[in-house]
Amino acid sequence: MGKTFNGYDYARILETIEITYGDRGPRILRRIGKESFHIVLREQPGWMNTGKRVFKLWSANQRSQFMLEAIVESQRKIYPNHDIWMEEKNGELAYIEQNCLVCYGRKSSHPVCHLTTGFIKEAIHWASDVDFEVRETSCTAMEDAYCRFVIAKSTAT
Repeated sequence: MGKTFNGYDYARILETIEITYGDRGPRILRRIGKESFHIVLREQPGWMNTGKRVFKLWSANQRSQFMLEAIVESQRKIYPNHDIWMEEKNGELAYIEQNCLVCYGRKSSHPVCHLTTGFIKEAIHWASDVDFEVRETSCTAMEDAYCRFVIAKSTAT
């Protein structure tokens, strides 16, 4: 019972879901990512309820940026040895993770961090009430230096 699994094992489990379910695999993994965010909400209700009240004063873009910053800070606390940051360029926000556990040790010709995409998309939707487009533009599974998730700015106010 005390046995744990490492990042490699975790990435293999996610890869198995993708392989087993074929074209539906990425959609299933994005859904798991979205549900994972709701687990975080249930585990931290006080902070999230306070945040939701404060969010009403901000634009959708401000709320999405705040939520992305919160994700970065949370991940840094959980994984202090991982390089995780956020950047803003050309009207887009990006979440960047250099040591991604979702694709750890994988090789692919396309981005495979569907779970992270789903988590970010749901977190930003929850904070902003806007369905922002989130896409992975770089992935360590494609031999990129890091996984990069771009969040397009909203035209909503």
